[in-house]
Amino acid sequence: MSSPVAATTPGRDSSSDTAAPDVATAKPVYDVPSLIGKTIDEIRSTLGKPLDSEIEPSELQLDTGVDQWENVFEKNGCQLLVTFDPRTRKVVDFFLEGNKQESVLRIGQLSADATDYRIEYVKAIRDPSAITGVKAIPTPKVVVREPAPKVPTVRTWTDATGRYKTEGTFAGVESGKVKLIKADGTSINLPLEKLSQEDRQWIKNQGN
Repeated sequence: MSSPVAATTPGRDSSSDTAAPDVATAKPVYDVPSLIGKTIDEIRSTLGKPLDSEIEPSELQLDTGVDQWENVFEKNGCQLLVTFDPRTRKVVDFFLEGNKQESVLRIGQLSADATDYRIEYVKAIRDPSAITGVKAIPTPKVVVREPAPKVPTVRTWTDATGRYKTEGTFAGVESGKVKLIKADGTSINLPLEKLSQEDRQWIKNQGN
């Protein structure tokens, strides 16, 4: 769903009437890479007011399921079409119109080798060998979450005979001795071979 003013809709056959400048003469107009990751509100703040008469969908349109909207910006005679999600404010893609790949990329300062967005050439309907423009589609960010640190576990430790028990937090094994930290902060060392089979297996599972 697009706003009424968005006349540069990707996919329309403009190969015959909208030509980008020659590669040699094409000059940068938009710094699209600097807009990647920004919300539509931040982009409006950077580029100014869109040309659209309705820059946002109405509540009724949102209620009927409209999940994408378009804003058209103009600078130095070049239009940049920005499609966004009106609820999350995230940008879906940027579109620059023109039928010459390299010149359109130069106008938007775009690179086919970028990692934070991907380039998609929009083919002309009447002639699939030609293009009507270039889309820059932001690459979803992969959030790598650090594993939660292990919380020291207070255990009840038992000797091999089962008669003696003590509580403490496991603090490692050194020279055959198991170090335990008591509740009062003091430490004790117990011979590994003197612990119960269950305790020795637990320590083994910790990578010791």
